[in-house]
Amino acid sequence: MRENILDQLRCGITTSEIADGDRYGFRVTSIHWNSGFRGSGLRVGDVVVSCNGLVYDSARRSEWRRFAVGASSEHEFWKSQGVRDGQTIALEVNRRTGTMLISGRVLAERTWQDEQNRQTLGPNGPQRLARDEFNRPWADWLERQLEDMASRVLDDGWRRGTVHNSRQMLEEHLAQKPRLDFLLQKYPGPFADAIAHDWEEIRCILAGRRYDIDASELRWRTLTEQRRTQVTALANEAFDRYVRDVANDIVPAFPAVDPMREERASVAGKIVALPQLGLNDWAMDAGRAWLIARDRTGAYFIDSSAPALQRAFRTRLRYEKLVAPSLGETYEIIGRVGPNPKMLVIREVATPGLLVEPLAIRMGAAVFVDVSDATNESSTFAGEELVSQSLLPALKDEASPQETMEAFVLALKLGDEKFWRGLFAPWDAAFIEGQVWYQPLAGPAYANALENEWIRARRLLEKQVYDIRVVAVDDVSTVVRPQDFPNAPFIERTRVEVDHVGMFDGEYRAFASTGLNRLWTLQRRDGGPWRIATDKGI
Repeated sequence: MRENILDQLRCGITTSEIADGDRYGFRVTSIHWNSGFRGSGLRVGDVVVSCNGLVYDSARRSEWRRFAVGASSEHEFWKSQGVRDGQTIALEVNRRTGTMLISGRVLAERTWQDEQNRQTLGPNGPQRLARDEFNRPWADWLERQLEDMASRVLDDGWRRGTVHNSRQMLEEHLAQKPRLDFLLQKYPGPFADAIAHDWEEIRCILAGRRYDIDASELRWRTLTEQRRTQVTALANEAFDRYVRDVANDIVPAFPAVDPMREERASVAGKIVALPQLGLNDWAMDAGRAWLIARDRTGAYFIDSSAPALQRAFRTRLRYEKLVAPSLGETYEIIGRVGPNPKMLVIREVATPGLLVEPLAIRMGAAVFVDVSDATNESSTFAGEELVSQSLLPALKDEASPQETMEAFVLALKLGDEKFWRGLFAPWDAAFIEGQVWYQPLAGPAYANALENEWIRARRLLEKQVYDIRVVAVDDVSTVVRPQDFPNAPFIERTRVEVDHVGMFDGEYRAFASTGLNRLWTLQRRDGGPWRIATDKGI
């Protein structure tokens, strides 16, 4: 094996310019396997703000973009400074926990060749283009499977959003373990050890932070089921009672009368209790949706745009917000038969039937609503008065950003939508490209999407999210100042980072997935309470 020492000196790291922070600098995006800063304490994500006491200042951006550590012409800077191969230097770095000095070595770039003059990745192999027993060359595997994964994960990937689905990425990463084991066994040495170190670091991060959660912390998960059970019992009682009250006017739905003959007059104005209808009982005709109850003797049609059914749908939405975010798509309709026939084309077949105006409906075998009063725009479901009360006391105005976020999560857990909505900012403020943006009556508190976000968040909590934990709160910055424009408020901003916790292989661990928001912006106006400026539910 032959080592070739080149005349270019480098720290062995790659960086990207950071020009929008409190201090100008260069963010470490990767640390090469043979870097002189391996084991020094330097981390991917650190921001280098000075080198050997020489401060990186934005006034000399054009120079530093070329000559700073990790930049394209870094070697020219070392040459101008008379630095030698192996010389120790000190980097001042900013990290979320503070600023520190880290020492490491500047090394000459090196390449290696084996006995056949073929380039290798390290001093003990493997050859760059060799495959051994695998389907990709080693160099290709290193770049695509390890270095690409490292750039997405190690560089604060959870916070930056490059870890978009942690469990899927973990599965992909674990699939490379056999090749890593082969590398360690056949090509032992510093290259294989460094790759194994990075692989394990990536694995640990993708596995997610582990949490200990006892049963008492999950009691809130039973609240939804208790509410569902309570409201279902009341729905069944109300449904049975309604049927008894109208029993004298009910006629059998089937066998149905012929809607095209005069005999339909015998059922016009009467009440029918239709059999349970579901997703397969919907049909489209002339651009409108219809619920259809039928057998071989005839059919009944319920127009989805009928005011009574629309009231039922609005009541269903309230149930999903107040009680349980999921409700089965079944409908048991008690309705009044209309006098006139209707013809629908169902699966290209003309089907005659009678229209039915809903009077009462049981939905999902759990929700009962009386929709017979046409003057009532907001029909309630049985038991609604028991579950519509706020469960949480008002949050103190002096609550911190972390306490505000924790109260937001608790409101989701307990199903207190009114409290939850009250934590969103009723204003919109931003500082974009040097311009101040402020609207006093806007912001997420007025967002139409909040209603759907509430239900979506509750569904995720019911199924896959066991907890949401605050892991970091950023420093407070200013968005709008009183001097920015006449009568301007003073608006401050911070960001709160959270972990979404799920259960995997019997353990509670943080995970990232599409639809889960990790970074939350909070603002406060004129020293008032912190409010959430992100229009998301979870």
